[in-house]
Amino acid sequence: MPPADLLVAGLKYGGWTALAPVLGRLMVEPLMRLAGNQPTVLIPVPLDPIHHRRRGFNQAALLATELSRATGLPSVEALGRRSATRRQAGSGRTRESRKRPWGILLEIDGSGAHGKYDPHR
Repeated sequence: MPPADLLVAGLKYGGWTALAPVLGRLMVEPLMRLAGNQPTVLIPVPLDPIHHRRRGFNQAALLATELSRATGLPSVEALGRRSATRRQAGSGRTRESRKRPWGILLEIDGSGAHGKYDPHR
């Protein structure tokens, strides 16, 4: 496993939350290159309640917080979890199937933008 993968796995599965600031700093330059001059908002993907209780934290929220501190970009918790999803890491699923955010609900209040991802449409 490459070193970056070990760090991410340590944060996500090992509970090494002290790695979030380090990983966040490593993500700043690539993020800013991707964002360019476009308006950008950081939106962490929530864990389902069972995984959140078991883990005790949401690694995506920790990273979004660190990226927000380092870049000044806003971090907004605009997604809700409708249902639990299967673990992606090590699942052997195809790249295309990993792109589908099953069970994710978009909740943006006050902007007129509301939506949900419905895989059955």
